[in-house]
This record gives sequence, C-alpha cells and structure tokens, in this order.
Amino acid sequence: YKSNFAQVNKGERYKWEAIGWYKQHWDIHAENFSGMLEKAFSKAGNLLSSGMYYPYKMLLEYAQAHPEEVRTLFLMLHDESLPLSQRYISFRKGFEKRIEEIRQQDPSREKALQHYQDLRAVMVYLTFEYPEKHYLFKSTMFSTFSKRVGFVEDKPRQKSVVWKIESYTRMCEMILEEVLKDDELISLSKGRLDENCYQDEALHLLTMDIVYYGSMYMS
Repeated sequence: YKSNFAQVNKGERYKWEAIGWYKQHWDIHAENFSGMLEKAFSKAGNLLSSGMYYPYKMLLEYAQAHPEEVRTLFLMLHDESLPLSQRYISFRKGFEKRIEEIRQQDPSREKALQHYQDLRAVMVYLTFEYPEKHYLFKSTMFSTFSKRVGFVEDKPRQKSVVWKIESYTRMCEMILEEVLKDDELISLSKGRLDENCYQDEALHLLTMDIVYYGSMYMS
C-alpha cells in the first residue's frame, strides 16, 4: 500500500473528501430534508451507486416522496444505543414499505423495483456519521481480503443479520493495530488530507482503504 501510495491516493482520496463534504452539509433537522440529504451524499460516488446498484437513487426517491419518514429512519439508524441488527432491520422495513407503495401506484414497475438498502449502503450511512467507530463495507472486498490474509470469519451458531459486519469489524480492528505501529504510513495518509477532507484521526478510513487495496491488487 505504501509503495503504491500515489496511485492509491489518486483513485481513493474521494472517500476522505466525501465524508468531509458530508460533515459540512448533513443536518438531520434541516427544513428541506430531501435536498439536504441529496447534497450531503452527493460525493459518495460508487460507494452508493455503481453498475446495477442504486441505493442513492432509491434513497432520494423515498426522501422526496416522504421526507419525514426518511428523517425518522435516519434518527433511528444513528441511535448507537440500539443494537445494529435492530436498526438495520427497521431501516430496511421502512424502504420495503415505500417499495410496496410504488408497486401499488405503478404495477408495471413491480419486477424492476428494489430499494438496495443493504449492509453495504447502511454502513456508508453509519460510517459517514460515525467514521471514528465504523468501517465502510463491501461483502466481496471482505471475502477476498480475508482469504488472502488468512482471517477466519467467526460464524456464530445463531447468525444475526449483521454477523458479517461484526466479523468484518473484528478483522479491521486487527489491521488497525498494525496501522497504529506504522508512523510512515500514518504520515503518508495524513499528508494527503486538506481542509476539504475528513481528517481520519481514528484511522478507520485508512484501515478500510488497506482492505480495499489488498482485495483488489494483492496476489
């Protein structure tokens, strides 16, 4: 990661910029909630929109139709006193309700409709809000990297809906322990950040970026 830092930074710096932008524009109590939400996540790029993956689009569609319902969903999602599994299930149920409403209004859209509010999207929302606590997540990235470094997932006998996130977080915490020992790496990462970037004091975004790099380029 360090030896290819210039190349990595060119492609991935947007993540620090996106969270910095979010921090400047997110306001859960905004009068124009849907407009605020659209702007706050507008720099998320392929974290929320790539290929046939459209969580950002569906998030905006729901927020424009029912802004107070989406505001309530985010207030609940951001409540760290609640179990993550409970918040994830409740957040998805809110969008499933919206999908059913659209189907009733326009039956021709039924087969094409999805809300895309999966673990990957929810972890974007949580990481943007609490980047010092959470890690951006992608299932294929986690699977590929964990195999390459020999991390064994802890698969509980009774799986919760967020057990993948729990296992991924444990792996990231192990990587973070090594990151914290590497002053050169920390200096490189901090040196790329200007006033428009999230400063990543907890180094969680750097840790995730190492996982991404390892999953894409390590052999």
